[in-house]
Amino acid sequence: MTVFVLLLSIFVIVYFLQRLRWINKSSAREMGRVAMGITFIITGLLHFVAPATYLLMMPRFIPFPLALIYVSGVLEIAGGALLLVKPQARKAAYGIAILLLLIFPANIYVAIENVQLGGYMNSSLYQWARLPFQFLLIWWALWCSKPTENTQ
Repeated sequence: MTVFVLLLSIFVIVYFLQRLRWINKSSAREMGRVAMGITFIITGLLHFVAPATYLLMMPRFIPFPLALIYVSGVLEIAGGALLLVKPQARKAAYGIAILLLLIFPANIYVAIENVQLGGYMNSSLYQWARLPFQFLLIWWALWCSKPTENTQ
């Protein structure tokens, strides 16, 4: 859910930059694509800045948890960067969707085990409420990368 709030915040910033004519993104999809690309670059970088938080989220049966955290961080950065490249955006969105599905079990683990991640993320309500947002992120990636009629 925190990622979704970050995504919405960046979307609002991109919207206002477009309204000020500081950037040229003509549609909600374009702005959404840029916002998601930036969001995934930021969240991917966090895998390297704060890997301890991600380690807490890893189910105990997963081998090489730190390596997988770094790999998923690289994939998030790459997916976010490729979303910013319009011709590659659709492929990047499929990659992000697959990645989000692959990491979903870790989010379920956090909710079931009530993993204490700190602050508001300690709340069991938060941990369960954030699960559907994973699918909203998948929808967003696929929606914002969908080619328009004039780009097909």
